[in-house]
Amino acid sequence: MYRKYYEKCHIESMPQGGELSVEMMEDENLVIAITDTGLGMTKEQIQRFGEPFFTTKNEGTGLGVMAANIIVQSMKGNIQVKSELNRGTTVYIELQKSLKIEAG
Repeated sequence: MYRKYYEKCHIESMPQGGELSVEMMEDENLVIAITDTGLGMTKEQIQRFGEPFFTTKNEGTGLGVMAANIIVQSMKGNIQVKSELNRGTTVYIELQKSLKIEAG
């Protein structure tokens, strides 16, 4: 499942090829960094990252990143993006190492 997602991201962000890497770092929290050497994002795209119905794709809904953001925030985490046009993008997903959620 994850492999297909990463392959899809790779094709969309790097149409001329490039590298996609996933790193996990552990400090006070757990940080997952997903980096590509693709097209990068404009300042406007970075500012609107995760905004409902915002998409750069012809057939996109603009709901995927928003949904991921809701899930990560429900786990007391956050998503940040750093990007440079024609250089690539890194998406950081930060999660708490330990999380207790009460049911009900």
